Amino acid sequence: MGKLPKSPEDIRTSFTLHTRDNNTVQLDASNTTSISSSGFKPQQKTIIIVHGFHSRNTSQWIKPLVDAFMTQGEMNIIVVDWSGGAFDPYDQAVANTRVVGAVIAELVKILHNVTNTEYSNVYLVGHSLGAHICGYAGERLPGLGGLDPAGPFFQYVDSAVRIDSTDANFVDIIHTDGSRYGLNEAVGDVDFYPNGGEHQPACLSDHLDPSIACSHVRAIYYFIESINSSCHYKSFPCKTKDDFDSDKCNSCGSGCQEMGYKAHRNISGTFYLKTRWHYPYCSHS
Repeated sequence: MGKLPKSPEDIRTSFTLHTRDNNTVQLDASNTTSISSSGFKPQQKTIIIVHGFHSRNTSQWIKPLVDAFMTQGEMNIIVVDWSGGAFDPYDQAVANTRVVGAVIAELVKILHNVTNTEYSNVYLVGHSLGAHICGYAGERLPGLGGLDPAGPFFQYVDSAVRIDSTDANFVDIIHTDGSRYGLNEAVGDVDFYPNGGEHQPACLSDHLDPSIACSHVRAIYYFIESINSSCHYKSFPCKTKDDFDSDKCNSCGSGCQEMGYKAHRNISGTFYLKTRWHYPYCSHS
């Protein structure tokens, strides 16, 4: 029998709004006046960033991701902190994700009702368990984006309990650690498998974080680089990793994709690519 989630009061999910004019404010979903006076701009795109297991809103990748989005123009960047539920034992943290997803969905509905924010103008980005949280929120919200989803407790299970292509108008997934902490199964409209998707170059023994594998975290840094780099993560359609390993998918065929933030919404399927071993990871070749 699975764990029951903690209560919203115990998890204490919070939201920090970042805008280009250097405003950083806490959003209180229970106080509509605070939202309307926060500097939130409903006509601009809204990005919601969700961390994963044993992580928080001050994790080392959050600021670079926020800064990268800021280079793209005026945006509302909302960083979610659910560390009150993310530092529990893994099975408990998994259970907590459903509550956090519901709380995020409620915030977006409030933004829609208070500021007339269009659901289609909201884009969710989550890493690890944060990706599945985005899935739970996105069951009722369009515009979902995803990063390397967590594997344990989610691998080859019913789509109702993990992120999948029905959770939004467009779901793109970057698989970087399918052999360990990540998810190997193709679950999105577009699934990217850099370097085969099982582990990443220079990560066989290296760890960026003592609790999260280097390969698992690498998805974030590929995504950050895809936002503001002039280099394009050109990805080739491929049916299997074996085809990729044998260089059978090194042409665009029915169409190539661009991994990351600039992914084309009119092209679906599984795509493979190679990256450099170290930053900058994107290779023009």
